[in-house]
Amino acid sequence: MTSTSVTHTPGPWTTAGVTNPQTNPRMSVWGPRQGVWGPRQPGSESGEWIAKDIRPANAEFIVRACNAYEELLEAVRWVEAFLQTVDWTDNTSEQNAADIRVALEAAIAKAEGR
Repeated sequence: MTSTSVTHTPGPWTTAGVTNPQTNPRMSVWGPRQGVWGPRQPGSESGEWIAKDIRPANAEFIVRACNAYEELLEAVRWVEAFLQTVDWTDNTSEQNAADIRVALEAAIAKAEGR
């Protein structure tokens, strides 16, 4: 896995605690070792409370996206590197590949916080 310049709570992230399930359901998002409220203390086995009071669908989406981040970024980098090695023989294919590379480079930069 390639490290990036973005600093964040390491994964996996999880959801926890549905509050007001009947009237206005809300969840929290936690970093590893969930179990206490507030930031994890250095050397502690407890988790880090990342976000609170989020609609369940949004909390689940945040967790899925964050947990997939490293693998997705690595896959995009692989495809971008592969496209640079292809021997393109016609201008249309080469232009399409160039357009794809630009899009991939932009996605990588955004994921890395550049």
